[in-house]
Amino acid sequence: MVKHNATSAESLAQTWNISLPNAQKTIKCTTQKGVRNPLYPIGGRYRTKQAQLRYKQLTGRHGSFYTDTFFSQVKSLNGCSMAQIYVNDPTFTKVYPMKLQSEAPDTLMYFIHDVGIPNTMHLDDAPELMHGCFKQICKDYGIKTTYGP
Repeated sequence: MVKHNATSAESLAQTWNISLPNAQKTIKCTTQKGVRNPLYPIGGRYRTKQAQLRYKQLTGRHGSFYTDTFFSQVKSLNGCSMAQIYVNDPTFTKVYPMKLQSEAPDTLMYFIHDVGIPNTMHLDDAPELMHGCFKQICKDYGIKTTYGP
């Protein structure tokens, strides 16, 4: 298997005329999550899924979120009778109305676009959150999930 040459911090520091610690931080932040090794030498550029470069990364106290689905007896004006709510410890709350429980993965994508990629997500044991698209989105974006009541 042919591997591409990895960029070293020393060569990056010399090329960009930056300090070695800054070059090490740059490599750690931008390249390590999107590294791909093709089986054959390729001549052109290829895209990698690097969501951490497109969306804000939420870390620390602001990166741990809890989510749950709320149901209502009364429909809203746009016909929604449930909502997916996202909260974290510092009292940040984001609510997305839904017509069907199957829209839960869509609300996670809206949350990532609007707020950013959470570091961890605590889910209850609802099947629409534990399996399928919701779980796959968490995996694709590197969101650590925990489950519980």
